[in-house]
Amino acid sequence: CFLDQCRTAEHNIASLLVEGGGRVIDSFLKQRLVDEMILFTANKLIGGNRAVELFSSGVGISKPIVLSQQQILEFEPGYIIRGSLFQETKAV
Repeated sequence: CFLDQCRTAEHNIASLLVEGGGRVIDSFLKQRLVDEMILFTANKLIGGNRAVELFSSGVGISKPIVLSQQQILEFEPGYIIRGSLFQETKAV
């Protein structure tokens, strides 16, 4: 798997930007491959049965996803929310 290869020292990859819709985000969160999340919001909310879902599996989250060290930045026309995830399980 590409992600397993990225974890090896020989590739020297320090960070990886992943952009995607509900399926991509959901799969990375389930595998705990995310250590930081940046969400962009706009002043328009769209929906409907073809709208992109943030968590597409349809399965409820058993524990809330908590963003630590969060920053909220305002810009026109919306916000950027940035924070760290899953820090309690990371090795030091």
